[in-house]
Amino acid sequence: MLSIRAFVLAAILLIIGAAAADTKSTTSEEAYSACPTPRIRKSWDMLTADEKKTYKSAVAQAMDSGMYERFLSMHRELFSIAQGDSSCGYLYWHRQYLLGFENMLRSLGPKYACVTVPYYDFVFDNLKFMTKKCTDIASCSSIVNELGSTPRTTPLLPHISLIGGIAVTGRCDKAEPNNHFCEWQNPRSILCSKCVPRGPYHLSRFPCSVNPHRLRQILYGSKDFTDLSTKLQWGPSLFMHFHLLGALASPFVSPADPLYFPLHATIDALHSIYYNCRVRHLNLSDLDKQNNPLVFKTCMVAGVFPLTSTSTITMNAITNGINVVDVRSPSQPTAPYFKTIPNKYYQLADTLNLNDNSYDYEFTGPLRVLRRTCGGCGLSNPGAESCVVENVKADQSELTESVDEATELFFKWRSSISFQCSVQDLSSIDCEFEMQKVLVLFYHNCLNGGDLNVSASFKAAWSASIIEDGATLLQDLLSGRIEIKLEAFGKINQQFFQCSGDAY
Repeated sequence: MLSIRAFVLAAILLIIGAAAADTKSTTSEEAYSACPTPRIRKSWDMLTADEKKTYKSAVAQAMDSGMYERFLSMHRELFSIAQGDSSCGYLYWHRQYLLGFENMLRSLGPKYACVTVPYYDFVFDNLKFMTKKCTDIASCSSIVNELGSTPRTTPLLPHISLIGGIAVTGRCDKAEPNNHFCEWQNPRSILCSKCVPRGPYHLSRFPCSVNPHRLRQILYGSKDFTDLSTKLQWGPSLFMHFHLLGALASPFVSPADPLYFPLHATIDALHSIYYNCRVRHLNLSDLDKQNNPLVFKTCMVAGVFPLTSTSTITMNAITNGINVVDVRSPSQPTAPYFKTIPNKYYQLADTLNLNDNSYDYEFTGPLRVLRRTCGGCGLSNPGAESCVVENVKADQSELTESVDEATELFFKWRSSISFQCSVQDLSSIDCEFEMQKVLVLFYHNCLNGGDLNVSASFKAAWSASIIEDGATLLQDLLSGRIEIKLEAFGKINQQFFQCSGDAY
């Protein structure tokens, strides 16, 4: 823990490193309003070499202008992050944050006018990991090697950066665009480290919480919006932050790493799949959206302040190290980036109804299957047996089209498990639970321990009281409190994943 003296020193350094005055964006709003709508966000792997180069250049220029640090400050401003994390506002607060960031990048010049934030397809990368196509995050995810870098060795002494008064440790990554990063408001300050603390990705593995089966359960089995939000935040989001480490391990200054934005674009994309599959067909009126629990559900922020569907999103920035300002204030250079983005929570629910900020996602691999099949649920009530029965049919019909090998292996594995369930006359609901038990055990036995939990210190830092992982389920299996009813699941695992993983 940092001492009070350290916090005072940090505050002094923040003021020293601050710019004397804000710099207005020199590019007009029209620069990006002329682009086709809706915008289309693609995975990093789907971008061309030129598109990747343009995106990295935009991020580097944002760092050089000081505007990147301004967005970083929004994530550590206490009133903002109180809504953005650990509350029901999590998904929509971050949606507005990402859109504002995307608009800022688009404003930097004509060549960036149609830039969109790519998403980090860790769901597909995890399938490559499961099917032995790669061995760790470094070898599975191109984005960690190309948006920054991933050396194969770990430095003897970690680099320590003081970002927003918070000490962050990790490898000092100076690959583009991280070599432009400055933790101070003045990007020309001599105090700029010109690197971003990153984790040892060659030693990091994917968590069980990002496999397509678990995501299917979250997207189509959540009882309402709050349940969905909680499971996405304390499941795939939290676990990816934990395994990526470095700046991304910090709950307040994780946006210091440019990987933050593609990572959260993926979480945002998962919500868009949920909305398209479970809400859009309801054709809700504006009033209905305000009151439907699948769109939003009231909660309390810090146990004190109610956050309702019509609450205004709080998005503040910190200037000169100490001044808190509303990013929408006409006097602020950030105002144009948020001006046309809806500012009530329920208004952020539909990515295709955000004025000239509307956008959609282009999916491949397992996310494409989840989106196109809607989990096999159609318009059925999520959790109903009829919904789960259709999963196998939906998976099989999707695989009649061309898909990558890792995705095909996973969904054929799922089909084989489902067939075994039918042979044993297990109900659809029981079969879904059997799959989850099999996967948790497979991660534990076959994938370097399974990464089923996070450290106690990490939980405390993120105030994560509810963890969506398989740790409890694994302990129940290992202790004998529960067992896997499915017969011959080890042979099925061996057939598709080259590891039986059936010992417990």
